[in-house]
Amino acid sequence: LLAYVRTGDIHDPADKIGLAALTASVMRTGGTVSREPDDLNETLEFIAGSVESSMSTEFATIGLSVMRKDIDLGIEIFADVLMNPAFREGKIELARNQALEGVRRQNDNPYGIAGRELSNIVFGDHPYANTATVESITSITREDMVAFHDAHYRPGGISIAVSGDFDKDAIIAKLEDAFGEWTAPVVEHPPAPPVEDLADSTGIFHAEKEIPQTAVWFGHVGVKRTNPDWFSILVMNEVLGGGGLFTARLPSEIRSNRGLAYSVGASYRRMNQRGLFRVYCVTRPDATAQCIEATREILHGMRDEQVTDEELDLVKNLNINSFVFAYTSSGQIAHQDLRIDFLGYPANFL
Repeated sequence: LLAYVRTGDIHDPADKIGLAALTASVMRTGGTVSREPDDLNETLEFIAGSVESSMSTEFATIGLSVMRKDIDLGIEIFADVLMNPAFREGKIELARNQALEGVRRQNDNPYGIAGRELSNIVFGDHPYANTATVESITSITREDMVAFHDAHYRPGGISIAVSGDFDKDAIIAKLEDAFGEWTAPVVEHPPAPPVEDLADSTGIFHAEKEIPQTAVWFGHVGVKRTNPDWFSILVMNEVLGGGGLFTARLPSEIRSNRGLAYSVGASYRRMNQRGLFRVYCVTRPDATAQCIEATREILHGMRDEQVTDEELDLVKNLNINSFVFAYTSSGQIAHQDLRIDFLGYPANFL
């Protein structure tokens, strides 16, 4: 059983970046009003079940896995976690300390630094570039988490998919019984501002770190989640270097042929507004200029020249032949259908 919740990191207050993620974490670890955390964990362990809660940029998820014989208890716990989290102070403090450790270590890795700074440069003050700090994490209180949950975890903004061995009418009745009295009104949260309104950020930017390694990111604003050209973009990106193929243009030329990078590739992230296109390479300092120039050459070639029939056929066939593996279980099918419906893709998307 999986629920999608219409919320996300983009709804963090400007002075409390990290609130959404902490709320999702402590919803699960902090137990519920009627269930202490240890009791909840022991119950789930006894029935070989699990309940997991997570937060992403534009939505949250809560999932339940349980054996058929324990479905009644599983749904009861699932609904309790979703509707009645207790946000106990001890678990809040533990989650806060873990988040603070992550913030303090975020400058350890040059690859991560460059990726974060690229997002900040491209998106500016947009919520897509939100980055937690020691100050923002420290300022988050239990009252903030309770208020965030009350504002965002509401029945009108939640969709649920169920898969497994069950009778459809019976499982719907169980869910209606579990959530029947949850009647909080829908809150209309303003959408994130349009990315197109941001100022141009073309340029070369540096984040100095005295280590024997250089991480370089190229990037610019990408496309909306529902862009009709998405599959063409996906194929293009994998020809360039986004699918892990050693024969793709970036890794084959920069890493294999020229030996200029430890790691090189491309990624294309879709968002409700506009996402982010990125190309990266990690190299040694003395090869930095060569790596940048070689990457620019390949990017220009991707833009200005036709891909070969061999490149196109390889990537298309890999995608077509691997498609079935995303639907090898009823759970994957149900969850894909839920995601497509929740994110507003067209009905014939697949």
